[in-house]
Amino acid sequence: MSIRFFRFGPFQINVQEQVLLREGRPLPLKPKLFELLLVLVAKSGHVLSKDQLMKQVWADSFVEEGNLAVSVHEIRKTLGGDSNGQPYIETIPRRGYRFAPCVTEITEEDEVSERAAVKASLTPGPGTSIGDSRGTIAVLPFKSIGASSNEFLGLGMTDALITRLSNLRQVMVRPTTSVRKYSGSHDPVVAGKELSVEWVLDGSIQKSGKRIRLTVQLVHVGDGVLRWAEKFDEKFTNIFAVEDSISEQVIKELEPRLTGTERRLLTKRHTENPVAYESYLKGRYFWEKRTIKGCQRGIEYFENAITNDAHFALAYAGLGHCYLTLGGYKVLSRFDYYAKAEEAILRALEIDEELAEAHSSLGSLKIRQWDWSGAQREFERSIRLNPNHVIAHVGYASYLSLIGRTDEALLAIDRALRIDPLSLPAHSAKGSILYVARKYDETIDQFKKTLILDEEFGVAHFCLGIVYDTLGRYEEARTMYLRSRRRLGNIPELCGTLARIDALTGKTAESIAAINDLKRISGQNYIPFYCIALIYCALGDDDAAFQALESGYSEHDEDLFLIKVDPRLDCLRADPRFFDLLKRVGFID
Repeated sequence: MSIRFFRFGPFQINVQEQVLLREGRPLPLKPKLFELLLVLVAKSGHVLSKDQLMKQVWADSFVEEGNLAVSVHEIRKTLGGDSNGQPYIETIPRRGYRFAPCVTEITEEDEVSERAAVKASLTPGPGTSIGDSRGTIAVLPFKSIGASSNEFLGLGMTDALITRLSNLRQVMVRPTTSVRKYSGSHDPVVAGKELSVEWVLDGSIQKSGKRIRLTVQLVHVGDGVLRWAEKFDEKFTNIFAVEDSISEQVIKELEPRLTGTERRLLTKRHTENPVAYESYLKGRYFWEKRTIKGCQRGIEYFENAITNDAHFALAYAGLGHCYLTLGGYKVLSRFDYYAKAEEAILRALEIDEELAEAHSSLGSLKIRQWDWSGAQREFERSIRLNPNHVIAHVGYASYLSLIGRTDEALLAIDRALRIDPLSLPAHSAKGSILYVARKYDETIDQFKKTLILDEEFGVAHFCLGIVYDTLGRYEEARTMYLRSRRRLGNIPELCGTLARIDALTGKTAESIAAINDLKRISGQNYIPFYCIALIYCALGDDDAAFQALESGYSEHDEDLFLIKVDPRLDCLRADPRFFDLLKRVGFID
């Protein structure tokens, strides 16, 4: 079994991707330096002569021995010293070099076992079992063959099949967010075990001119047996028929009893226009990146899809997703984004009122508009239409949490985790729900489990910082906020939370300066009044905090949706002004 990672101290080496990480953060290292480090680490504890190192690293070129010494020096600078200040690479006089620390080797098998152990620790609650994989399936990203532009097609086809199969109430389908990481080479059985599913649908795809070639296989994870395989060589205009055929074959093998509605949804086509469909798949590919640039590219492709088919409801829904995501980044024109999101989502529902994705997005928008009954209605409708729609369950759980129904929120988020045990948004949402329930020890455990799944998930670092802030563990909070900033960037919320730590640790001048900076740099269209109110709470200035909250209400700072449950505002709850604000934001009739 090949080695996937080396771990030592705070470092991890990803052998396959050739990346050196410190506490999850990538460190720059030139290719030859990385190759040299890898040779030393692989032989940790052993002395390697200069000749050995020169032959292994520079076998294909002529360099002087002095180049080795310079390279070792550069690696030492990158790594720094260990906990005792000693260099990781020792110089052995007249012999060579030795990598000193103890190194842990992680093979592919170890990684699977580690993930399985993590998943086993993330049991949703009484009466549920993540390990029960019966009736579950994962559609892995189809491997793209040929031109790199086919990558979007592989993930797009995967997403389309997941959407179709998710309409079946007797089949639990892992969502696109869970399977994205399996793009490229992968063992379907290993992936199936990691995802805790009974079945894996896997394949490859190639588009050449006007033709599309697919190879598809359905594998039973328990015994590794190939249950069905098929090759398709069709015109791209027949892609819808190919999707029909694949879906029907999967259903034949899984043998669920379908209702008439489920049969209709299984073969439902949202467009018959292949040009529009291809643009839609590209839009989905870029939107799933969840970055500002990705959403902007996604908007271009969704609009092109709509140009080619003005009645393509899924394209309108995708457009709404992109605008909603951009608004969440709190860029200057966020109100414009939300207005465009609402227009696109409502148009999608006008064309197809059974579109679960659009109802879920509308529910998220209703939360931002403080329309609580509207949010509940849309999330519940989305879940009725598609019980496998994880984002709808996460959104509904968040809604329940924000209005103070935390016990119900925990039940709802556990349902999301049964559908997708590895969903980062679901795990993070569960941590947030536990936080507002004031179950702080459980909250910390939950966010730490989330970071085990992905140590690069900046949102979990940020939320863990909030918990430490609330508990008075200020330096730990600051550390988490700084780790989050390395991953999320210098967003207003992070500036505000760091300023709050300054206020709580007696650095009053620094926190006041940060408030002025937030007002100055944020711009006229968006000032983070909620963040500013939290800083004033830390300073003990209740009047200034209320003034900031009132400004936030006037400017419709969406973060006021947190005021009913946020522990950091407990210092204000006894004031009549707070009760009045709760009424105006819609929490009290």
